[in-house]
Amino acid sequence: MDAKGRRGAGRRACVRWVVLAWVALAPAVVFAQSQPAPGYALRVLDGQDAFGEHFAVTRFGVNDQWTGFHYLANEQALFAGSCGDGCVPEYRLTSGADQGRFVSAARRSALSQRPFAAFYNATTGDLEAVDCFDSSCNSATLRVLDTVNDVGAGTATAIDPATGFPYVAYYDASNGDLRLYRCATATCDSGNSVLLDATSTRGRNPSMGFSNSALWIAYDDTSTGEVYLARGVAPFAAANFDVFSAGMGGDASLSIDASGFVDLVFRGGASGTLERLHCNDASCILAGQSTLDGAGRGYAPSATRLPNGNLLVSHHELATGAMLATVCNDAACTAPQRLVLESGPGYGPSSVAEVYASGRPLIHYGDTVLTEMRSTQCTTIACTSLLRRIANGVPAFLPNLALRTDGRPVAIWTKLRRPRIGVCADAQCTSVTYRDLGGANADSSRPSIAIRPDGRPFAYYSNVGGSAAWDCADADCTTGTQREVSGSGNSTSNFTELAIRADGRPVMVYANVATNSVYLFSCADVNCSSGQSRLLADEPDPAVQSTSLGSLGLAMGGDGRPVVSWGVFSQLAGNTVGALRLARCNDAECSSATVRSVGSEPVFNSSGIALRADNRPVLLENTFAGARNLVTCDDATCSSAARVALPNPFDISNQLVLGAGEVPFYVSGTIGNGGWWQCSDAICGGLALNTMLTDTETSQRGFTGRIAFGADPRPFGIFGEQQLVDVWLAVPMPNQIFANGFEP
Repeated sequence: MDAKGRRGAGRRACVRWVVLAWVALAPAVVFAQSQPAPGYALRVLDGQDAFGEHFAVTRFGVNDQWTGFHYLANEQALFAGSCGDGCVPEYRLTSGADQGRFVSAARRSALSQRPFAAFYNATTGDLEAVDCFDSSCNSATLRVLDTVNDVGAGTATAIDPATGFPYVAYYDASNGDLRLYRCATATCDSGNSVLLDATSTRGRNPSMGFSNSALWIAYDDTSTGEVYLARGVAPFAAANFDVFSAGMGGDASLSIDASGFVDLVFRGGASGTLERLHCNDASCILAGQSTLDGAGRGYAPSATRLPNGNLLVSHHELATGAMLATVCNDAACTAPQRLVLESGPGYGPSSVAEVYASGRPLIHYGDTVLTEMRSTQCTTIACTSLLRRIANGVPAFLPNLALRTDGRPVAIWTKLRRPRIGVCADAQCTSVTYRDLGGANADSSRPSIAIRPDGRPFAYYSNVGGSAAWDCADADCTTGTQREVSGSGNSTSNFTELAIRADGRPVMVYANVATNSVYLFSCADVNCSSGQSRLLADEPDPAVQSTSLGSLGLAMGGDGRPVVSWGVFSQLAGNTVGALRLARCNDAECSSATVRSVGSEPVFNSSGIALRADNRPVLLENTFAGARNLVTCDDATCSSAARVALPNPFDISNQLVLGAGEVPFYVSGTIGNGGWWQCSDAICGGLALNTMLTDTETSQRGFTGRIAFGADPRPFGIFGEQQLVDVWLAVPMPNQIFANGFEP
């Protein structure tokens, strides 16, 4: 069972049984099994969306890369994103109205493979389009193509190879007609609509392609239950089209064979067989029809061509909810290979069949139960085995966590190129309110968040060209102000960290990756309306010497002095060298600092730092040689230090916290689980692993996280799930929940 579980129709809460953990999705009520020890509830904060019903996928030339266009029902918006083994929505294209249903797409080879997509605006009843600015559709111009009547509830898009201009076949629901929008330019900034078929009720479920200078459109006649074909030549006006019936059925998918002839697959008649109409000439006067699969197994087919020219079709079995595929072994498909992609229930019915350059089929399809996208990929050309993947929403990643004095969690992560704050309504986070901040182009940001003494959150994050802070106006961060920190032109990447002084003034650390310089920014007041940057260290220039910096760590001492750690990594004459650095400010404002190397080995994930009551630093040291050590400095300046070897050095740990009695805690994130390690005493004479969440469904899902302590001796945890790119919050639950067996 995956992180959401499959329990009947609809998206529901699930329980995954783990040692010391109760795992559930908020805010629905779930039932927990009796546990021998205190447990956790696991809340999905972000990264899961309702999508998979309306989508289109278009290939980037002959490369094994695709761009997908996805309608997200919970956002009522259209997104673009990369597709391959999965199909992930990453960039928002529309907002406001209900825009994005019935999407179709094609690539414009004359415009550097920039996609063009058409879709339906369900609020206005208009046909609209996306003119992408780049091959991945990171940004685009939206165009309204037709506003007359209720148009666009069914689209097909193709590019004229002679001109490079897009064409969109679409359904006019007001009149039951098939229409064609003819773009007059490659960007479709002008064009016009023509009526192609006004007979009866024709035009639903169009599919379209160019072949031998002709434009072919397949579509449904819902009044007679037939599939129709329209063939037209330039200038593609109504008078240039011939229309004829292809057979009884619907849901046609059109592809072009190696000879340039139309190859049509469709759901056949009342029995729902998978039918094929293969044209044997340019006008389809000569054609052969065959049945590729049996009754009830031919719904919503999608056809493509293998590199050898043979047909590949994905299709849906209505009765079982299964996704199927048919792979033809020759041009006539005399002995097709039939694949069960997912046995059901609830998969499809829509799908997009594609193929790798090597000939391995790849099919994307929806999961109607969990409202997510799935894919099945053949691991060999012969499809001897299948690899299945999931994409469940817009990526949310790099989370961080803080707790307010009343125990309510406040979290921050990165989504849609911006940091996003999630404010929990109560200590158990049964509901979340989201705050979207500034910080455009903050894709690589690992944001930080902290709570000031007056209860107001304060956030810090990097973006392209610098870093910025978000000053929340109140405890719930209902409004806030963005404040620039590092200035323009300072590429900080993900190297940012945040702490709060005893007087409430924020302190931030960042690194300029272009110069390998480490800075501390000291805010002049609690709102950080102004402040001062201080240079802590100027490491070797990466342009001169192959040197890079590792993650930063920041802690505030009881004497008010900030202490900063970072890792240095270099490749010199084929040798890997580096060090764990520590900078202790010489005064509270850090007008100068003392920098020393605590270790002489290259390190990674080296941002775990905490300070004892006597200001002695304690650090996590993760070496490239494969060791993990707890480093306890002998004095505040760390002139010498003691090391204790820690287990499991390859789980991801980049945070260190001192609990009661100055006992070290540090995060554990690895494949299949997340939690924390707890030392038995201040010098870590013993160590125990505590699990907050587990996921053993695949060997691909890893977790990275942070912890925060409140009144409960058990920490809260926040984790980024690496395969599905979700954010999860682990909340310690009251012991009485587990006292009497099954209780909500």
